[in-house]
Amino acid sequence: MEEIGSPDRGRRDLKSTMDVSARVLLWSGAMVGVFTMRRCVMA
Repeated sequence: MEEIGSPDRGRRDLKSTMDVSARVLLWSGAMVGVFTMRRCVMA
């Protein structure tokens, strides 16, 4: 079991947080792109 204050654990938490935020950014970017393309096609 690791200590809560250990730097290794903090680094791993930061990496997973960055992974999740990057995925959310990519997903929202794709959604906006699809939405914009649809509007351009419909107009």
